[in-house]
Amino acid sequence: MNMTYKSLLIIILLIPWSLQSKAEELSESEKYSIVISNKNNFSGQLDQRSLRGFFTLKRTIWPSGRAVQIITLNTDSLEHRSFVEDKLKLFSYQVRRIWDRQIFSGSALTPIEVNSFEELITKIATTPGSIGYIAQSHIQAVKNENITLIAVN
Repeated sequence: MNMTYKSLLIIILLIPWSLQSKAEELSESEKYSIVISNKNNFSGQLDQRSLRGFFTLKRTIWPSGRAVQIITLNTDSLEHRSFVEDKLKLFSYQVRRIWDRQIFSGSALTPIEVNSFEELITKIATTPGSIGYIAQSHIQAVKNENITLIAVN
């Protein structure tokens, strides 16, 4: 076996290891997401199916009749991928495809992407109909009376 094939083989074998280490970069408290919403939307519990309906833009109206506005971290972020996999039981690319389809058809509002949990918290507090998520490690940052925590069962 010449040197080129050995190098290629080593690279191919290391790719899964490098992908696994990327997923493990989040601390334990950042891996577990807490769903939050603007307090005027809803307070109480959501089942996993309803949560998935909101975040896949298939459920676009709150029980109060207000339009749902998804606010999320950048879809390439580790925190977003962790939320999607843990809470929605989907992969990030699947959610992106669903969003593109729903938005193109005109049946849902485009999700608002932000760059930090602090920005996400501010946006949810000031956007009627909004729902999003934060890492468990950021729960202390939610001091705004316009935000409610939503239990997911």
